[in-house]
Amino acid sequence: MISVIFYIFEKDSHRPVFYRVVQGSIVDKAAFMDIIQAAGCKDCIIIADKGFYSKKNLSALMSAGMTFILPLHDNTVNVETEFYQNTDDSKWDGVFSYNKRAVWYRKQSSGNKGNFIYTFRDDSRKAELVGHFVERADKDYGEEEYEPMDVLKEIRMGYFSFCSNLDVPAREIYLSYKQRWDIEQCFDYLKNSVSSSTSHAHSDDYFRGWAFLNHISLLYYYGLLNALRNMKLDEKYSAEDVLKLTKNIYKVDTGDNGGSRVSAIQKKTRELLETINVDLLR
Repeated sequence: MISVIFYIFEKDSHRPVFYRVVQGSIVDKAAFMDIIQAAGCKDCIIIADKGFYSKKNLSALMSAGMTFILPLHDNTVNVETEFYQNTDDSKWDGVFSYNKRAVWYRKQSSGNKGNFIYTFRDDSRKAELVGHFVERADKDYGEEEYEPMDVLKEIRMGYFSFCSNLDVPAREIYLSYKQRWDIEQCFDYLKNSVSSSTSHAHSDDYFRGWAFLNHISLLYYYGLLNALRNMKLDEKYSAEDVLKLTKNIYKVDTGDNGGSRVSAIQKKTRELLETINVDLLR
C-alpha cells in the first residue's frame, strides 16, 4: 500500500506543526478536509501544489471558509489565450522587483464568489527556461533542423497564475507563494540528508516511525533556518551550508575515565555557531 505524508506549516515560524500519514497516492477532497479539521486550522492560508486545483477542491475549500492560494496549470482556461498572444506590456497592471528581477502582474476577478486570478511574468525565469529548452533540443536533435518556437509559445514560459480568494496586492500573493521555497528546501534536505530506505518498508509501523523521526529532524532544521533568519544571515548561509560546515564535528574519547571532548572546530565555523547561539561544548 502506498502512503504519503501530509504536512501543515505555521506561517510565521515556517515550522512543520502537524503531519499525518495518509494511505494512497492521491489525497481526495474528503481526506484533505479531514486533515485540515484534525489539525485545528482556523486562521490559515492553504497554499497548495500545482495540480491540486479543481472545481471540486475549490468548492470544498470555499464551503469550509478557507483562505487559499492555488497555482494553476500552464494551460489553464482561467487566463484567456489572447492575453499570452499580446506582447504589449501595457496589458499588465504593473511591475515590482523581486531579488533584483522585474515581475509583471495582473489581477482579475473570477466569477461571482469573490475569487481572483493573479497572473505574473518573470522575464529572468523565462530566459532561463528558454535556455534550458534550447540546450536540451540541441542535444536531442544535434545538427538536424527543428522548430522550437511553437513549443515555446505553447508552454508559456515565464508566466504563472494563481486562483485565490484573497483580495490583496498581487505582490503579496507572489511573496506568500515564494515562502514555499523554504518548504521545498526542507524536503530536499530530507531526500539528500536523511536515509530514505525505511520509507520503503512494507510495515505501516516502520513507515510511521520513519515519518515521526523525519518530523523531529525537520523541527531542528527549521530551528536552524529561523536562527539564521533572526541574525540576518539567511542571505549568506543556507541551513544546508551550516550542516555541511558542521558535519565533521564529533566527540573524541580522551581515554580519561570515560571523558570526552569536541573535535577541533575551524574558526569560521566556530564564529558562525556562536552568532546563532549554538554551543557544542555544553
